[in-house]
Amino acid sequence: MNSFFARLYLDLKERIKSEVPMIQNIEQDFRQYKLENWQLNVSFPTLLIDFPNTKYSQESGLSQLGEVKIKFKLLNYLFDQNNEDTLADQKVTLELFEIEDQLIKALQGWKGNYFQPLIRLSSSTKKRKGLKFQIRKLVFNTIYEEEF
Repeated sequence: MNSFFARLYLDLKERIKSEVPMIQNIEQDFRQYKLENWQLNVSFPTLLIDFPNTKYSQESGLSQLGEVKIKFKLLNYLFDQNNEDTLADQKVTLELFEIEDQLIKALQGWKGNYFQPLIRLSSSTKKRKGLKFQIRKLVFNTIYEEEF
C-alpha cells in the first residue's frame, strides 16, 4: 500500500491485534454501530478506527507535514446477548476500562518508520439515547511528512 492512511490503518490493526488480544473485532468506523442488527454480526468488544481530521502545513519545496487525528471507538455490548431485555452487570463496564488501558499502553508513544509517535489527546464516554453499547472514545495524534 502506498497511501499513508491505508498503511497506517493496517499497521494499527496489526499492532492492536498483537498487543490487545481481548479486542475481538477491528473495523474502519463508518458509524455502522447505528445500524439495526449490526451487533448480530460482530464479536465484542470491538474497536472502530477513523481519521476524521488532518491539517497540513507547507515545508520546503512541495513537501508537507500532516498532523493526523486518529479516533478510536471502543465498544462493548451492554445487554446480555442471550436476552436483550437484561442489562449486563458491572463486569462489562470494568472490562471495557481495562481494555482501554491496554489499548492506550499499546498506542501511546508507538511509532512507525513513516510517522511520529502517537500521542493521546483525549478520552471520553460517548452517550447516546437508546444505544445498546457502551462506547469509549479515544483520540490520538501523529505527524507525518509527505513529499510530492
